[in-house]
Amino acid sequence: LVYEVPRDSPHGELHVDNSCVGRGFSKALFWLTGVGVLAVEIKNPVEIDGPVLESPPGLIPFPPSPKHNTADRSGGNLISSLLPPPPPPAPISMALTKYHIVLLFDDRWAIVSRIDHTVVQQQEWARATHGIPRDLARDIHGDRLWIVSDKQLFEITAEREERHVWS
Repeated sequence: LVYEVPRDSPHGELHVDNSCVGRGFSKALFWLTGVGVLAVEIKNPVEIDGPVLESPPGLIPFPPSPKHNTADRSGGNLISSLLPPPPPPAPISMALTKYHIVLLFDDRWAIVSRIDHTVVQQQEWARATHGIPRDLARDIHGDRLWIVSDKQLFEITAEREERHVWS
């Protein structure tokens, strides 16, 4: 699989997880890039003749920061006002849950649905109190998820994660 993304990313991660839709063997590959999270289904090589990865992959865009106001584009000229706004900065890290992608940014963390790509939750990060965000860590056996900063470790918990997934 060769796939070129149009923007460099200071951070890149690759995750393989069980697919939240599909049957049996279904696995999904998630790649953190500079423009979003590329998601592709891995097909069971025993059941198909042909490529194992679907093509083209889907792109889950990064959620914009609540602080970022897309309506305020003053101070530019006519040409810059006609151009699309720049994409939000890429996250530092990502982690997967059964139905969601958790993204850690410099100023916040966000949870995005793996199914319909909507932002489920977004929380600002208080650097003065919590420290500089560094990474997301996941215990694959216990499905526990942590945010790691230079000062502290925080566990993210989800109660009944599946309850509003299909609505």
